[in-house]
Amino acid sequence: MASASSLPLKWSVAGVTGPHMGRSPERLSRVVGDVTFEMARFPRTLTPSSLVGAYTTEPMIDVLARFNAAGAYVSGSCAKFGPCNAYFASLGKDMALSELLEWSVAFFFLKPVSRIGPVPQAGDKQATVQGEVISVTPGTRFVQIVLSEFSLASNIKLAATIVHELAHVAGAPGSTDDERARAMANQRSATYQKLIAAEMALKACLLPKQFDPGALGVLQDTSQGWRSVGRAIV
Repeated sequence: MASASSLPLKWSVAGVTGPHMGRSPERLSRVVGDVTFEMARFPRTLTPSSLVGAYTTEPMIDVLARFNAAGAYVSGSCAKFGPCNAYFASLGKDMALSELLEWSVAFFFLKPVSRIGPVPQAGDKQATVQGEVISVTPGTRFVQIVLSEFSLASNIKLAATIVHELAHVAGAPGSTDDERARAMANQRSATYQKLIAAEMALKACLLPKQFDPGALGVLQDTSQGWRSVGRAIV
């Protein structure tokens, strides 16, 4: 029997747990590197995909258990840490991480469905996406976030990805591909400092070892490779 969710009460993992577990995903797909991903509900157990290359030695991931552990760390440690809440409040919307625990957050799966070219081997560099905010509706305090299986590689990795994505909800900016390229070319630039704001939340929120200097924020629009069927991207 599956354990009860320890996520905040209004948070959901589509397909697995929470008040929005039965919510249908947006009809969106995204190409990263050679892999096409589609927005989908999570399975209850996740077998690492052969399409994306080695990122974990686990033969199977218990999705509920992983979200339970990550959610417990985000709500029980990060959101109770004063400097973390202060950093979130500085991102532009005067919103602490603890406040976002009361929002309705629906997590969806960025599911790999096909690839072109060889599968990266262990140790090879590969284009990856951890997670992205699909939509934010401030009036109803509702957020949709997609997470790839890379973000589920460990409990602490998932916690860090959730904090990063919620930092965008709190005001951390995103970027187009061109802006990201310019920022990475000069990590002392004002553009880089702006676009690393979401990832800097990890240093403020008890997740410093998860900080990735290349994890710049993403702006959701068609220039990022999303394809929408019958619906505009928010």
